[in-house]
Amino acid sequence: MIALLRGFAYAWTGVLVLVVAAAVNSFVRTSESLPEALERMTLAYDPFSTANTVLIIAVMLPAFGARALADRLYKGARR
Repeated sequence: MIALLRGFAYAWTGVLVLVVAAAVNSFVRTSESLPEALERMTLAYDPFSTANTVLIIAVMLPAFGARALADRLYKGARR
């Protein structure tokens, strides 16, 4: 169970990293120049955008929760 939860957390994070990499690739491919692509990425991934920050946290919560539960089960099993 612990290994399954940890595997899920790593897989979820890996999929999200691939999605972000695909988005960055899309920004670069559809822009006229690299500065334009960087400007579009900065607007899309602005950490001060409340909606963006809440969305990132909400999407990462399953991975955080699975990892926290796996750690809690591991520590509880050893006592």
